[in-house]
Amino acid sequence: MQPAEFLKEAAIMKQLHHPKVIALYAVCSKEEPILIITELMNGGSLLNYLQNDKGRTINCNKLIDIAAQVVQFVRSILSLCVCGQKLAT
Repeated sequence: MQPAEFLKEAAIMKQLHHPKVIALYAVCSKEEPILIITELMNGGSLLNYLQNDKGRTINCNKLIDIAAQVVQFVRSILSLCVCGQKLAT
């Protein structure tokens, strides 16, 4: 992604507020690399949580709950007509 594209998406993300998504507080773009300042994520990212668990503590009901929360967030984003090139990597 080009820096200009990233900054455009970051500007949108700074305006989004959702209880299930970490807040983007600031973007430092004076020089590369571009740095972001976000709310602290206790326990790390959802991706790492899912990958590192390897089925030890996450059961089917928990996965369904996580999926439902993701869907709720995506619906709220779509209702704002705000869509990035990708929602997750």
